[in-house]
Amino acid sequence: MTTEGDPSLSAKLLQLVLLSTYWGMQIWFTCISSIVMDSHLNRHTFGLIQSRLVPFYLHLGSLCAFLNLTLFAVYHPADLLDDREAFQIGVYFLCVSVAAVNAQWFGQMTSEIMEDMHLMEQAQGLGQDIGQ
Repeated sequence: MTTEGDPSLSAKLLQLVLLSTYWGMQIWFTCISSIVMDSHLNRHTFGLIQSRLVPFYLHLGSLCAFLNLTLFAVYHPADLLDDREAFQIGVYFLCVSVAAVNAQWFGQMTSEIMEDMHLMEQAQGLGQDIGQ
């Protein structure tokens, strides 16, 4: 299903929406929402919310990266790639790989470690402080 030539306007818009969604989620999730929640919630509540949002965020990011790679590959057949396009498809593949590993391994491992830490802190009466 590869297509030679310039991508259609809808394909360009779809790629822009996917990239915007992925980058927008990173900025919002990493910076804005984390700063606001950290300054208004205790650490255990903040951690609980993050443990529910992180898997969704990571899997949606993986999906966006995969769809971007697929969309690019459809409009750039492998036998017609120049060096710049080959580099770009390599970067897309690297993004998909890192996002998938992050979603499947690091995200789950981090949530499990956080839950263990919460149990240890609760046993010691810690973790109810806000913004520290």
